[in-house]
Amino acid sequence: MSASADVLAASTTEVDISSVQTGQAIKAIFRKQPVFIRNLTQREIDAANAVDAASLRDPQTLEERTKEGKTNWLITMGVCTHLGCVPLAPAKVSRAVSSVGISAPATVRTTTPPPVSVRALRP
Repeated sequence: MSASADVLAASTTEVDISSVQTGQAIKAIFRKQPVFIRNLTQREIDAANAVDAASLRDPQTLEERTKEGKTNWLITMGVCTHLGCVPLAPAKVSRAVSSVGISAPATVRTTTPPPVSVRALRP
């Protein structure tokens, strides 16, 4: 049994990133959900590599989260796992997710815990 043509067509999205400058991010749509594509600066890469991965909720290094030889390209789904809202960009290198009150660096790692009301809902 194989996937139908419409399922296969929805399984990939091609985005031209040739004009995305260092430090710039663009948004694409994949399966009706936003995808953020960012060309990381060397400063952002260095900052991400300086974080102790073991201290993160999802302990992955930037190298593990990006394709080999392409560590400057970070591609992430732009949907909050709490309520499915889209992160806001209040500053150049930070993201804020309004529903849970967390903030994250440009490399889209959670750096602050969720508010008490959200933590109370977790098992």
